[in-house]
Amino acid sequence: MKYIQQQVKLINEAIEFYLRQPNNGKFFEASRYTIGPEGHRYRSLVGLEIYKMLQGNPSNFMKSIVGIECIHHASLIFDDLPCMDNSPMRKGKPTTHIQYGEDIAILAGLHLWETGRQLLYENSREHLSNLKLIDEVESIIHKTIVGMLVGQELDLKENKTDEELFNSIYQKNRMFHLICVLPAYLLKQKKYLTQLNEIGKILDEIGINLSVSYQLFDDLRDIERNPIETGKPVHVDKGKRTSVYRYGVEEVKQQIGERKQKIIEKIREIQENSRLEKIIEHILSIPS
Repeated sequence: MKYIQQQVKLINEAIEFYLRQPNNGKFFEASRYTIGPEGHRYRSLVGLEIYKMLQGNPSNFMKSIVGIECIHHASLIFDDLPCMDNSPMRKGKPTTHIQYGEDIAILAGLHLWETGRQLLYENSREHLSNLKLIDEVESIIHKTIVGMLVGQELDLKENKTDEELFNSIYQKNRMFHLICVLPAYLLKQKKYLTQLNEIGKILDEIGINLSVSYQLFDDLRDIERNPIETGKPVHVDKGKRTSVYRYGVEEVKQQIGERKQKIIEKIREIQENSRLEKIIEHILSIPS
C-alpha cells in the first residue's frame, strides 16, 4: 500500500530528527539500531491517521509519534532479553542484546523509555494549557507504561487463568490503546471539536479491540508464519501457553475477525471510507 509506505517514511524521518542529538555512548548507538528503520510503525500509522481524522495538523503530533515508537522499542529490547523471551532475532536482524551485549541493551532500553516518556509529556504541554487536562494525559501515559510491565510479568507466568491470559494479551499491547485515544485528549482545547468526548469513547473501544486483536494475530503468526515473513523466530511461544495454545487456531482467527469488524464499525462512526480502515486491515491481515 503506497500510502502506508509514504507515512512510514515520514515517521522514520521524524525518528531520525528527534534521535539526532550527539551522544557518543554505546547505548545511544544501540538505541538507534533498535528503533529503525526496519519497523512497521503500526502504532504510529494508526495514531497519525486518527489525529488527522480529528482535524489535527500531523506535524504537531510527530513528537508523540516518536515517543510512542521509543517506548515500544524499549519494551522489545526487554522482551527479547535472556531472562524474558531469550530471542536472538527481531526484524530480521540480531536482537539488541545479541548485537551489543545485555548490559548495553538494558541501557539502550532505559534510554528509549525515558526519551519516549519525555517526548510524550512535552507534546501534551505543547497542545494543552489546561493543567487538569495535562495531568489527565500524563496519568494515562503513566498507566499505559505500568500496564505494559504488568502484561510482561503475566506473560512470563506459566499457568495463567483465562482472566490473566486476557489481561496479558491486552496489557502487552496497551500502547495501541494509548495511541488511539491520545489524539482526542491532545485536541480537547480545539473549539471545532465540541463532540470530542463522544469521539473519545469510540476511540477507547477501538483502542481496546486493537490492542487485543493485534496480540491474537501475533500469537497466530508464531505458529503459521516463517522467520522470513515475521523477522523473528517462530514457535517460541509454545511453552508460554498463548491464546493459540489455549483456544486453538480457529477460535483465535474468529476472535480476530470479530474484533476487526468492531473496529471498522467504530471507525465509520467517526468517518466513512477513511484510510484508517485500510490500515487496520493491513495490520491484522498481512504477514509481517
